[in-house]
Amino acid sequence: MTATSAPVQHEKDALLEDGVGFNEGVRRNRWLIGVLCVVIVAIIWTFASVLVQYVFHDLGFSKPFFLTYVANSLFAVNLPLYYIGKKLGYVKTEAQASVRDTLWVSAVVAPLWFIANCAYNFSLNMTSTIISSTSSMFTFALSVFFLGERFAWFKIAGVVFCMAGNIVTVLQDGSSGTSDSFTGDSIALVSAFMYAVYTSTMRKYIPDDSSMSLSLFFGLLGLLNFVCLLPVVLFLHFTNVESLQSLTVEILGLLTVKGLFDNVLSDYLWALAMLYTTPTVATIGLSLTVRSFLQYDIAHRAISGLVADGRQLVNRAREEAAGYKKNYGSPIPPQVLADRMSQYVHYFTLYGSVRPFGTSIMLAGRDVDTGKTFLNVIEPSGVSYRYRGAAMGKGEQAAKTEIEKYKIFDLTCREAIKYIAKILNVLHDEVKHPFELELSWLCEESNWQHQLVPGNIRDEATAWAVRSIQDDDIADDADDA
Repeated sequence: MTATSAPVQHEKDALLEDGVGFNEGVRRNRWLIGVLCVVIVAIIWTFASVLVQYVFHDLGFSKPFFLTYVANSLFAVNLPLYYIGKKLGYVKTEAQASVRDTLWVSAVVAPLWFIANCAYNFSLNMTSTIISSTSSMFTFALSVFFLGERFAWFKIAGVVFCMAGNIVTVLQDGSSGTSDSFTGDSIALVSAFMYAVYTSTMRKYIPDDSSMSLSLFFGLLGLLNFVCLLPVVLFLHFTNVESLQSLTVEILGLLTVKGLFDNVLSDYLWALAMLYTTPTVATIGLSLTVRSFLQYDIAHRAISGLVADGRQLVNRAREEAAGYKKNYGSPIPPQVLADRMSQYVHYFTLYGSVRPFGTSIMLAGRDVDTGKTFLNVIEPSGVSYRYRGAAMGKGEQAAKTEIEKYKIFDLTCREAIKYIAKILNVLHDEVKHPFELELSWLCEESNWQHQLVPGNIRDEATAWAVRSIQDDDIADDADDA
């Protein structure tokens, strides 16, 4: 009996060994897919963060709550996709949770998800840094103590690496002397903690993608967000806490694109990454959301002349700023940048084999060490002049005359913007040429960051300019009479 059962037992052992090898291979493949998802999500999040700051600062639509509402509500597009897939037989629902159970999990996660994302968007409105990878520390702690995630030294090393970078970021923001940067970093920490909470909550109730449909989960989450928070959005609008009067088709389109890619697509991939790896690994991987490019807010420029030449000078100015930062560890002083750009432009007037630049460039900036502001105009000859107020392009001389007349350089930024709007309206009225007024500033009100003037301030300045021009016309008519 024993002799005859030995081959059978040997065959069973071989089958078990093959099964272990097969499971290990599947687990390894799932891990690699999860890591790939993390990389894709990191890329999407990086560019989405830049897009959010563009909408907030450059387009003047600083509405973090509304942005979060739109982005999270777009999760609802997963619902029709889920039911279409189910009808076509692509979705297997036999072993998955019911719609009722999925709705309950979505209701638990939805407020945590919204708070984390809303806090993150508020932080982007106050600081240009991204420190959300601090959540790796919170996620690791919650995963180890509440989810039973295996303790590993390589995870500790990843968390320490992320935290070291975030400490440097916070210290750098603190050295800028602006309270908004510190407040923004603090709100980002709140967002990071809430991120860890909803990540751990999701992993607790959704251990893998076979126990619950991610499409149904996210779709119900988006539907709950849309229905429950709509009254809050309307309340904030009508109380002018977050008015939507400046909402345009362009801004709504950008928010929709951001929501579809940064929320619907990337968060689905992120959820897969979390299920295929671990919450800690997925979170540490998202520290890749460090900026893919360096943005230097200390100096900004405007050009007049050949656009292609202007672009080349802008790129050169960026290279000079990046090189100075790399070599000396501090932002380039505006006057140093102006001198270097002046020499560069002048070189092209010295040789017969190259043509001079057909453009002038205006550089404005603030020296972080001295606190002084600089405004330089570099002519095509390479000559650089420093001004307190300057103008370029068609109508330059008339604009300079008006600047001297109103003594704009003695006014505050808000006051000066009104007179600038008046000057531009007067000059364009003389040639009967329709135009779109675009204003930007680099001042204390913008935390010394180059930004478009908020839409409400621009509209107020334009209305004041029109009234002032009408009053001047009435006064002139009275004098003639």
